[in-house]
Amino acid sequence: METAAIAEALGGRKVLGKTVTKADDLAELVRKGLPAISIAVLAARLNLGNTVLSRKLGIPQRTLTRRLSQRSRLTAAESYRTVRLARVYASAVEMIGEEEKAVAWLWPWLRSKRS
Repeated sequence: METAAIAEALGGRKVLGKTVTKADDLAELVRKGLPAISIAVLAARLNLGNTVLSRKLGIPQRTLTRRLSQRSRLTAAESYRTVRLARVYASAVEMIGEEEKAVAWLWPWLRSKRS
């Protein structure tokens, strides 16, 4: 899986603050904590509301709402889970070849209450 595709799923340079092409760069961002807005970008790509995505990522809705309104950063653990989901999304797009079809393929899993 190409690191750049994962970074792009999270908002790319505009959201992450730098161009991410190496796994080490992405790991550094995870340790520092991703900008909370990266979750909103990922939610939009997956056609999900923040409520569903917060459940998938194990982040309480109130916490996510507060972080988004304050433009703060996620914790390292939350960032790691967000990157894992972005990796699943990017892999699906790469394998299927079309973003819409990849999201449709992921949809049952994304909407399920189980992780």
